[in-house]
Amino acid sequence: MYYGLKKISQSLHTDEVGELAKKHDLKLHIDGAHIFNASIALGVLLHRLVQAANSVTTFLSKGLGAPVGTIIAGSKRFIAKAKILRKTLGGGMRQVGVLCALALVALEENVSKLEGNHQKAKILAEELNKIKGLKVDMAYV
Repeated sequence: MYYGLKKISQSLHTDEVGELAKKHDLKLHIDGAHIFNASIALGVLLHRLVQAANSVTTFLSKGLGAPVGTIIAGSKRFIAKAKILRKTLGGGMRQVGVLCALALVALEENVSKLEGNHQKAKILAEELNKIKGLKVDMAYV
């Protein structure tokens, strides 16, 4: 999926952290709760943001419109261990097919809407800055 984002060649902070982790024989996990939003806001392809990681999680309910759902990515061995741990801790769900369908809609239809959401957030911030006594730091919008 591309969604109009530009490719980048500059080093990312995650690259630096990944190199440090490798140097010390550590694994890097990215908790990507809002990774799709970060990708849009930074103009960086999603796979590029997580390239240095050994594993990544993201939540489909964080800005993508799915009622629930988590994606975990990593090696086959890591995923197998994660599945066992999830079941050990009581995770699992019935009627998962319905939830998977909603998650699929979130990924296929709502990621492309994030850029518009960011534009609306900037418009809101600009309008709030017109109100006496309010100040929104546009660098953080």
